[in-house]
Amino acid sequence: MRAPSPHQAMNSVERLQKLFRYDAWANERMLASLKATEAGGLEEAEKLMGHLAAAQEIWYGRITGEWSDTPLWPDYSLAACREKLRYMEDRWETLLRNRSGSLDEKIVYTNSSGREFRTMKSDILHHVIIHGQHHRAQAAREMRRSGLEPPGTDYIFYLRQLED
Repeated sequence: MRAPSPHQAMNSVERLQKLFRYDAWANERMLASLKATEAGGLEEAEKLMGHLAAAQEIWYGRITGEWSDTPLWPDYSLAACREKLRYMEDRWETLLRNRSGSLDEKIVYTNSSGREFRTMKSDILHHVIIHGQHHRAQAAREMRRSGLEPPGTDYIFYLRQLED
């Protein structure tokens, strides 16, 4: 995705595009760090990253009406997580670039328990970003429990990198 000029004000879609670029950057850092370790005991961190990838696909399907039968807690390898997240990065980019529908549009969907909800598209998109941050933090905790230093994936770290 092309970033707007730093001197240009961003609209809501551009802000979401920036957040999804951050999310992809943070996911890649976490996956690379997990792959680089040979320590055992990181199954929970890998499971969290698999859930994060699956949840993105599920939420995308709810927004677009493309139903997904992906399990919420799949047994993905790190390579499968990376592949799924890169695929989803492209899907989010296309969805936001095409600006399909209003961000204020209410999406009607059924959650994993079968309950129907109506949520604004922009709120779902923000949820996807926040959900990812939550589970990356949990994966980082698992790395620390194994005596490893997780990568910095805070949004401010991403912004600082953009300035370099």
